[in-house]
Amino acid sequence: MLEPVRKWPFNLSGSRGNVVLYRVSPQDYPSELYLPWYEDPIYKKLKVESLLFYIGGMALGDTVMINPTLAAFRGAFPGARFYIVGHPAPPVVRLLEEAGLMDELLWSYIPKHRLNSFPKYVELWRYGRRVGRIDLLVDTQRQFVPSLVLSFVFRYRRRLGYSCKGFFSDWRFPEPGRESVHDSYQSLMLARRLGIPPADPFHRLVVPPRIEELSERLVASRGWGEAVALFPLTAKLEASKCMPRRFYVDVARMIARDRPVLLFGSPSQVARLEEMADEIGGHVHIPYLESGVGAEDELFLCMALLRRVSAAVSNDSGGAHLAAALGTRTLVVAPMARLVRFGPCGERAWAVQTDLPCFPCSRSDAGTCKGDRWCLRAISPSMVVEALEKWMWV
Repeated sequence: MLEPVRKWPFNLSGSRGNVVLYRVSPQDYPSELYLPWYEDPIYKKLKVESLLFYIGGMALGDTVMINPTLAAFRGAFPGARFYIVGHPAPPVVRLLEEAGLMDELLWSYIPKHRLNSFPKYVELWRYGRRVGRIDLLVDTQRQFVPSLVLSFVFRYRRRLGYSCKGFFSDWRFPEPGRESVHDSYQSLMLARRLGIPPADPFHRLVVPPRIEELSERLVASRGWGEAVALFPLTAKLEASKCMPRRFYVDVARMIARDRPVLLFGSPSQVARLEEMADEIGGHVHIPYLESGVGAEDELFLCMALLRRVSAAVSNDSGGAHLAAALGTRTLVVAPMARLVRFGPCGERAWAVQTDLPCFPCSRSDAGTCKGDRWCLRAISPSMVVEALEKWMWV
């Protein structure tokens, strides 16, 4: 659910609209749908020693959104071996392993399921022969072809999924109003159908104790408790998705007048972050460089610091999902994100977006504005700072 709390009118090239500050509250399915499944839980009648999750795309944001589902299954089957089929980056692999949500990765990257993907299917078949019969296969895909392929490449006793209205699944369930339900809750229905309740806490995000201790020292010695974490980049720089570099430079300059700004990004993005820090000047820091941690621990350092800063401001990226899941006050600047489905999931999440009638945009041709990107140009750095000062910190 999106609750508008502030509007800023604008007029660009004759197109009128509002930039809207929303309080983001992810919508779930109605409880009367799944509560009956808890009365006589199916999972308690199953002997499950191995589970295989077919996830596919596993960028940081995707992984955070499916984290509650993996956490719920781990709570139900604490001693089972978890296999995951997908293509996460090494930091995401460590994130899953540290939380006890993955025992073995079956690395697979299939951008499009077409005839030329046959060698990848053979690779999956070989995985299947090696791991042997799986007690429970959990298919998170919604397309017919990948779900059909799974039927041939893996051997399993039971199967759960929502592809093709549950055609391939041993257990089916309705999904009323799915278009308005957040992706995390859509995935969670796979656990609920077996009578598995959500984990408590909802997300299972674990930081190694040594990194927690390091972050405590950094915050205490540098005064970062009042800092704002800034995620100005995304893994894939899409002009239609990202606010321009100048936008975040100006946001950081305005915030840094009163409190520290911490710039976050992957180790491969550090050079760009350093350029931004030089341009911003003032009280700006790149924790990865100041902490001395290795690249393999950068994501954990980010998580530990997010739990201790005053707020996070992020592009539509994994940083926004991570910050919100950790309970940080999070503001995502999301000109084109479908917030209802894919917004940050947390109790203290906000978003800035326009209410232009041309949303959602195809991105490729931007037909209405002819590529002028009104949805980006309408949002100003001062709106972000006002949202922080007048709404998020009160």
